Amino acid sequence: MLTILGGGCALLQGPPPPPAAATVSPVSATPAASTPSPQPTSIPTPSGPITLTVWLPPAFDPAADTPAAELLRTRLQAFEQRRPDVRVQVRIKDTDGTGGMMHSLSTAAAAAPDVLPNLALVSQDMLETGVLKGLFYPFDNLISLTDADWFDFPQQLGQFQGSVFGIPFAADALVMVYRPDKIVEPPVDWATLTETPAPLLFAANDSQTAYPLLLYFAEGGGLQDEAGRPIFQPGPLNEVLARLDEAHRVGRFPVYLLQYSTAEAVWQAYEGETAAMSIVWLSSFLQSNDHNSALALPPTPAGTPASIGTTWLWAMPSAKEQELSAELAAYLTLPEFMAQWCQAAGYLPTRNSALALWTEDAQRTFLLQVVQAARPMPPASVRTVLSPLLSTAVEQILQEKSTPEEAASMILEKFTSSP
Repeated sequence: MLTILGGGCALLQGPPPPPAAATVSPVSATPAASTPSPQPTSIPTPSGPITLTVWLPPAFDPAADTPAAELLRTRLQAFEQRRPDVRVQVRIKDTDGTGGMMHSLSTAAAAAPDVLPNLALVSQDMLETGVLKGLFYPFDNLISLTDADWFDFPQQLGQFQGSVFGIPFAADALVMVYRPDKIVEPPVDWATLTETPAPLLFAANDSQTAYPLLLYFAEGGGLQDEAGRPIFQPGPLNEVLARLDEAHRVGRFPVYLLQYSTAEAVWQAYEGETAAMSIVWLSSFLQSNDHNSALALPPTPAGTPASIGTTWLWAMPSAKEQELSAELAAYLTLPEFMAQWCQAAGYLPTRNSALALWTEDAQRTFLLQVVQAARPMPPASVRTVLSPLLSTAVEQILQEKSTPEEAASMILEKFTSSP
C-alpha cells in the first residue's frame, strides 16, 4: 500500500491500486531485438515486502489536492500492483535548507546510509551537486538515454562524464509571454523589438542571468575553453552587451528591470499587468489560468530561435534495490504517463513521444519549437564563475554607468589576468 509521509510525518493512504494494463520494464543499454518483455514477478524476500522509498519536493507531493498529484499517486499505486512484493513509501523534502533534500542526503550518506531513498526527484543543480559529492549512483546498464526519443537538452542534463545519473522527468524553458490585445506581432529580433512600443520585462538581477546567457548562446558564444575552464568569448559577449544597451536606450529594457531577481517575480509583475510582454519560465504560464496571453520564443538579436532549458530528474541515492529503483524510474517516465502528468502539472515533457500525446494541438506545436531551440542551462559550476560577471555588466549598462565596450572589457580582463 502506497504511503506518503509529509513534513509532519502524517500517514496518508490512497485507495486500492487499480489493475495494471500493461507490463513495463526499464530500458536496457543493450535491449534484445525480438525478446518480449517478461511479466514482472514477485521478488522473494525473507523479511516481507520490499519497501522502495521515494523523496519528492513539496511541489510534486502526490497527496496534494490537484489533478497532477492524483495522477502521480495512482501511478505509484499501479507500480505496487505490478510488483505485489513491493511497497512504495513517499517522503516530502524541501528543496533547500536544513532538513531539505540535499542536506538530508548528505547527512544520511555519512551517518545512516540505510535510510537513503531509492529514488529522489532532484533539480538540475541538485543532481550536479550530488554527483560531485558522490551521493548518487549511475543508472548505467539499467536505463539508457541513448534513445532519440529523449529531447536533447534534458538528455544532456542527465549525464555526467559519460554516465547516466538522472532520468529526465519534467522540464522547463524560457519563453516570452505577451498580450495579443497589446502586442499584435511578438518581436523575434532586435529590429522588431526596438520598434515594439512596450518594455520587455526580464529578470535583470537574476543570479543565473538566464536571459542574457540565452542571448549569448544565440550569438554563438561558448562558456568553456579547451581545458573546460569557464570563459566568455569576446565577439559574442560584445555583441550581446551592445544589444542590451541598444534596447535600454530606446526604452525596451528600462532600469527598473533590476528590481526583478527571478523569472517568477517577473511573472507576478506580468500577471499584475505591469507589462505587455515578459521573459518567464514556461511552467509559470502552463500552471496559470491565463487565457488572454500567448507564447513566443524570446527575441534574440538576429532572430535566431533560442531558449534555455532545465529539468527535474530521478536520481538514485541508495545502493540497495537498484534494479527495482530503475524499473520504477522507467515506469514513471513512460510516454503515456509523462504526457498526462506534465500537461496536468504544467511542465514540458522530456520525450518526443510524450509531447506527441499533448492534447492541445497549437500548444503542442509551440512546445516542440521550444525544445528544439533550447540549450541546457549551464552547470552551476560554470554559472558560479560567469553569471556574477555578466550580472554586473547588465547592471552597469542599465544604470548607464558603463558603455558596452567598457563592461565587456571589465569581464574579459578577469580572464586575461587569471593565472
